[in-house]
Amino acid sequence: MNHSARVFAVLDDGSIKKLANNKFYILNRNDTKATFPEFSNSKVKIAEFIVELENRKPIRILYEFYNIYSFDKEGRINDDGYQVQLKLLAQSILKKEDEDNVSIKGNVIVATNIFLERRIETQYKWHPDESMKNMLYEKVFG
Repeated sequence: MNHSARVFAVLDDGSIKKLANNKFYILNRNDTKATFPEFSNSKVKIAEFIVELENRKPIRILYEFYNIYSFDKEGRINDDGYQVQLKLLAQSILKKEDEDNVSIKGNVIVATNIFLERRIETQYKWHPDESMKNMLYEKVFG
C-alpha cells in the first residue's frame, strides 16, 4: 500500500491551484530557495490530502488538512506567523493530555486549552463548504 500527498491552494476567487508537493514541503522547512511569488504578502487557504494509491492512482483519502498560511513579500511562509502556529499547536497537544478541558483552581476557572483551540481554529484553519470540498475531491482523484 503506497501513500502520497496532494496539496492545493484555494484562491480568493474560489479557483483551485495544485501545488508541487516537493516545493511545498521544502517551503515548510524554511528553505529560502522555495517560494511561491504569486502568494507574496497574502494569506492563502491550503488543502492537503494524504491519499492511498493503487497502481499510482489515488483510491482513498486517508487524511485531509485545511490550513491558512501567511506568505511574506518573497512568497515564503511568513516565519513569525508559522512559528506562532506551531507553538499553539504544540501547546494545544500538551493541554489535551489534561483530563478536563476546564479546570478550577481556587476561584479561577482555567480554560487555556479552550482558548488555544479557538485561536487555532479562527486564525490558522479553514473549513470548506460542501461545494468546495467536492471540487477539491475532484482534483484529488482527477
